[in-house]
Amino acid sequence: MDDKADQAASLRARAGNGAKSLSSLQSRKGICCLAVASGKGGVGKTFLSVNLAVAFGRMGKRALLVDADLGLANADIVLGVHPKASIQDAIFKGRPLKEVVVDTGYGVDLISASSGSKEMINMGAARMSSFIKELVGFACEYDVLIFDCAAGIDSAVTSFIAAAPQAIIIATPDPTSMMDVYALAKIVHQDNMSEDLGLVQNMVKTEEEGRKVARTLGHVMERHLSKSLELVGV
Repeated sequence: MDDKADQAASLRARAGNGAKSLSSLQSRKGICCLAVASGKGGVGKTFLSVNLAVAFGRMGKRALLVDADLGLANADIVLGVHPKASIQDAIFKGRPLKEVVVDTGYGVDLISASSGSKEMINMGAARMSSFIKELVGFACEYDVLIFDCAAGIDSAVTSFIAAAPQAIIIATPDPTSMMDVYALAKIVHQDNMSEDLGLVQNMVKTEEEGRKVARTLGHVMERHLSKSLELVGV
C-alpha cells in the first residue's frame, strides 16, 4: 500500500477541509465524507480508497471505509482481512452494523460488501436509500467516512455519490476511461448530486502527462456542461 501513499497524501488536505460543507452528514463531531468512483473499472479506485483511509488513520482520525461495490467487493482483499459478515447480512438479515464492522489493523474500520450476489445487485432503490441513511447515522461516531463505489454509472453508484458532500473520480489516460469519466460527471452535475467533484489521474508516466490529460478533460467539461473538474491528485 505504500506505493500509493503519495497519491493519498495529496488528497488529505482537501478531504480534511470538507467538514464545513457536510450538509446532512454533519454530526456533532464533524464528519468528513467522500465517495471515490470511476467510470471504468481497473483504474486503481479501490487502492486509492484504501490508502486514503489508511492515511487518515495515521493522522489519528477514526476512519470508516465502506466497500460500496455491492456486487464485486474487494476492499477486504486489499486490506488482507476476512470479514465474517457483510453489508448483505445487515440489509437482508437484520444484522447490526456494529457486528459487520471489521478492524483492519491499519487504523481503519471496514464494512465490506459481498461478491457475486444477485440479491445485492437487484436491491431496490427504497431499500438502498434506507440502508444509506442507517449507515450515515452509524458513521457519526467516526471522523472520516469513505465510500469505495463500484465502477460505472448505475443507481447504486449514484446513490452513494449523492450521499457524500464530496466525490472523487479516478481516471487513466485511456480514451475509454476519459469518456466514462465524462459520462459519470455529466450525470452527477445534471442531477445536482455533488458540487464538490474532483479528479485523480492515475497510471500516468509523469505528473505533467496527468495534468495534460486533466486539462483536456476539463476543456470538454466546460464546453459541454459548463462545469469544471478540479484536479486533486496525479
